[in-house]
Amino acid sequence: MEGPNLQHRALLDTLVLTERGARFELLEPDTQTKLLLSVSPCKNDTVRILIDEMEPIKARYRVPDVITGELQCEQ
Repeated sequence: MEGPNLQHRALLDTLVLTERGARFELLEPDTQTKLLLSVSPCKNDTVRILIDEMEPIKARYRVPDVITGELQCEQ
């Protein structure tokens, strides 16, 4: 079984840098679907990466007990 061969481009003009990390949009050229990629540095050489739909059909379910509380990000 083979999945779809999707390739996304980073839209660097949407790049936003903050004290808590960076975020920018990704675009799949064939379907014009946009995703939001967020990268946050954390303690102990850990990086948190989140990818969400820009315009979701419905709200994404997030498991509540995976990460409890806010991550301690490096400054």
